[in-house]
Amino acid sequence: MNKKITKKLISCKNKKQFYNVDITDMNNLGNGVARVDGKVVFVKHGITGDSAEIQIIKETSDYCIARIERLTEPSRYRTYGRCPYFRRCGSCVYTEISREYELELKKKTVISELRKNGLYDIEVSDTVSSGSHSGYRNKIQIPIGRDKNGKTITGYYAGHSHEIIPCENCVLHPGIVNEIISFVRSYAECEDWNFLRHIYLRAGEDCTGHKNIMLCIVSEKKPIKIDEFADSVCKKFSQISGVLLNYNTEDTNVILGEKFEIIRGRDYISDCLCGLNFRISPQSFYQVNHDAAESAYRIIAEKINLLPGERLLDLYCGIGTIGLTVASQTEGTYLTGIEIVPEAVKNAEYNAATNGFTVCGSEDLYSCKPNGSPRAAFICGSADNIPHGVYDAVIIDPPRKGCSAALIEKLAELSERGCKRIAYMSCNPATLARDLVLFRERGLAVDGAVIPLDMFPGTGHVECIVLIKRR
Repeated sequence: MNKKITKKLISCKNKKQFYNVDITDMNNLGNGVARVDGKVVFVKHGITGDSAEIQIIKETSDYCIARIERLTEPSRYRTYGRCPYFRRCGSCVYTEISREYELELKKKTVISELRKNGLYDIEVSDTVSSGSHSGYRNKIQIPIGRDKNGKTITGYYAGHSHEIIPCENCVLHPGIVNEIISFVRSYAECEDWNFLRHIYLRAGEDCTGHKNIMLCIVSEKKPIKIDEFADSVCKKFSQISGVLLNYNTEDTNVILGEKFEIIRGRDYISDCLCGLNFRISPQSFYQVNHDAAESAYRIIAEKINLLPGERLLDLYCGIGTIGLTVASQTEGTYLTGIEIVPEAVKNAEYNAATNGFTVCGSEDLYSCKPNGSPRAAFICGSADNIPHGVYDAVIIDPPRKGCSAALIEKLAELSERGCKRIAYMSCNPATLARDLVLFRERGLAVDGAVIPLDMFPGTGHVECIVLIKRR
C-alpha cells in the first residue's frame, strides 16, 4: 500500500494520513511523546529516541493519540521479549525499555510533579531499586472468566476495558503462583464453575524460611465441590497454608466482598520483613514487593533516626510494618499506630507482641510495664483523629489521594509542640507535591532530597520518601 507522508495539520477525519516523527520523551503511561505541527502526539509503545511512521487514531483539542505503523529507527533504550502479553494487557507499561532508563524516567516523573507545583528548589535523588524486576509480587488478584468460545480464562484486563486478556505466565508473579492459577483455572473449567470472579493469592516467607501461600477464591456462590478442590490444591502445592472463599455478588469493580469463609488451614500468611515476623490477613495492606519494602523502611529508619525513649506516631499504619521496624531498632521507644481497618489493627497488635513489644492501651502507653522494652499501642480510626499528646517523630504512608488539609494542619501543630521530624512515604508523586506545598505554607520544609523508590518495576508507578522538618 502506498502511504502518503505529509506534514499538514492533523485531522483524525483522514484515517489514511501518516506522519514521520521523532519521539523525544515518554510519559508514565508508557506512551512516547512527539509533535506534529506543534501539537503534542502521544504514541502508543513509542520510546524516547525512536524514529517512526505513525498514524493518528484519536484527536482532542489539546493532543492526539497515535500508533506506530513502521519503526524506521529504534531507540537505544528499546528492548524486546520480556513479556508476550504487554501490548494488550493494561498493567506493565515499561516492558520495552531498559531497566536503567525506566529508573531514569521514574526520577523524571517525580521532578516533573514537583516543578508543576512550583517546587523548583527541592532536590530529587536517583531512583532506588532493590531485588528482581520480575517475579516480585507477593499479592495477586487475577480475574477469571470465559472467552467468546466459553473456555475458562485467567488474565488481566486490557486498558480501559473489562476484557480479560488471557495470561498464563505473568512475569511479575512468582513461578509457583502461575502454577496455582493454572491449577485453579483447569479445575474451574472441568467443574463448570462459571460463577468465579477472581483468584486472590498472598505469598510470604517467615523468619524461619518457611514459605506460605494463602489462596482465596472470589465467587458469587459456594462451589459444590469446594472441599474436594481444597484437598486437591493443598496436596499439589504444599506451600498453601490456607484456602478461603470470599463472597462477592455486587456488580461493581470492587474485588473482595465483606464475607470470608475458611475452607482449609488458616486465614493469614506470615512474612519476614527487616528481621521481624508479620502476620497478614486477607484485607490488610502490605507492600507487594518485599525487597523494595525493606529498602524503603531502612531509608525511613535512617531519616527518622529514633533515639531511646522517643515517641513515634505511625499514621495509616496498616499491620504495623513501618512503625514496628523503625521502633524495634531503638530501646525504650513508644509507638502509637493509627489504622482504619479493624483486621489490620488486630494484626498490628499481634505483630508487635510477637516481635518483643509490650502492647498497651493508648491511654496507658507511657506507664505500662516500664521494663525498657519498646512499647506499642494501636488505635482503630482515621489518621485525621490524632490523640492529643507530644510526639518526637511521625511516619505517614497515606493512600494515593495523599493527606487531607486537616491532617497537614494537625501535623503542623504537632511540629510546633516538639515533633522534630516527619517521614512521608508516598505512592503518588502528584499528591506528594501538592502536600509539600501545603506543608511549606505552614512552616515545614523538605530536609534533604526526595528519594524515588521503584516499588513496582515494569509499571509507571513510583514511590517516594521524604523527610519534613520545621524551618
